[in-house]
Amino acid sequence: MNRVCKCVNGKLGKPDKSGCVSQTPICGAGKTLSANRKSCVTAQIGSNCGGIFQPKACVNIGFSQCSAGKCRCKNTFVQSGNSCICPNGKTLKGGQCAQAKIGDSCSGPTNIKACNGPVGSTCQGGTCKCGSGSAKAANGLSCIPICGAGKTLSGNKKNCVAAQIGSNCGGIFQPQACVNIGNAQCGAGKCRCKNTFVQSGNSCICPVGKTLKGGQCEQAKIDDSCSGPTSLRACNSLQGSSCQGVTCKCEAGSAKAANGLSCTPICGAGKTLSGNKKNCVPAQIGSNCGGIFQPQACVNIGFAQCIGGKCKCKNTFANSEGRCICPAGKTLKGGLCVQAKVNDFCGERAERACANLMNTECKSDRCKCKSGSSLVGNSCVTQGGYY
Repeated sequence: MNRVCKCVNGKLGKPDKSGCVSQTPICGAGKTLSANRKSCVTAQIGSNCGGIFQPKACVNIGFSQCSAGKCRCKNTFVQSGNSCICPNGKTLKGGQCAQAKIGDSCSGPTNIKACNGPVGSTCQGGTCKCGSGSAKAANGLSCIPICGAGKTLSGNKKNCVAAQIGSNCGGIFQPQACVNIGNAQCGAGKCRCKNTFVQSGNSCICPVGKTLKGGQCEQAKIDDSCSGPTSLRACNSLQGSSCQGVTCKCEAGSAKAANGLSCTPICGAGKTLSGNKKNCVPAQIGSNCGGIFQPQACVNIGFAQCIGGKCKCKNTFANSEGRCICPAGKTLKGGLCVQAKVNDFCGERAERACANLMNTECKSDRCKCKSGSSLVGNSCVTQGGYY
């Protein structure tokens, strides 16, 4: 039987077979050599690794690997004690640390700092979630406040502020931004004045000459509202009107025109409206008259009266260059023009009374026989007996 000398207790034979020397242990999974290389100990971040003695030293340290002979955290991870975790605002996705968003995992220890990135979020039940009164932004990187009535998001979208004309509105974050701005609405994402209204500071009011009717600005008329601020300028385009109390009223001495769009002067005796109806002017034959605006237009025109809305000469009189006089051969008696006779009146308004009386002339406002003629009956007869 052959006998062979063998090294025991983990020792190895020398190459020249002259004896045995101590053996370096080959460490198993998660183990690394001790400082004196005589035993294997639990590996940590920074421990030696690799080679034939500690080939799997890093396997029990999550998300680490052996790099340049040391156990190190994999790319995108950071060291935390003896662990490799995702940095602030990062979460584990597909074996890598990636930007965390609302709704991503924050389960520990790897993702414990995931919610530190999305603004306004907290870790709730292992997931990054928005708190009460806020919601996920479109990009998922923050929680944005949900603003109440009359509020809009601030520039940095961290707070809600009072909305004004031009403020952002709509969506889930500022659905009622414009409700406290009278006569405004949300249009194309901005608080804007409703149709027919115009902006004045941070208000929506009716334009000049318009008043509020049925929620819209419409043409103002006399007796319409001029209450502020919405209808404050309603009377501005109504000629001759002013805001009295809360109503467009005509000034003293004027009245509402038929169309209600102006105040027309009420003309006194002998006056008629000018062409633009803004003033009263002296009336003449042919001038407008009557109604509430020029009721006494014709009174200063002798023997004229208002007929069919015009100043016209009374019956039996004729118009002569704007004067009402008796026609040729007529004289004035009892306010009427009648057939003239010798010795009848031929003065003012009857200047042509003697025109049809043979051999007469007007002397001292009377139709008299001319020199060389004498009155015979009702006629003037010449000495030759000729009428």
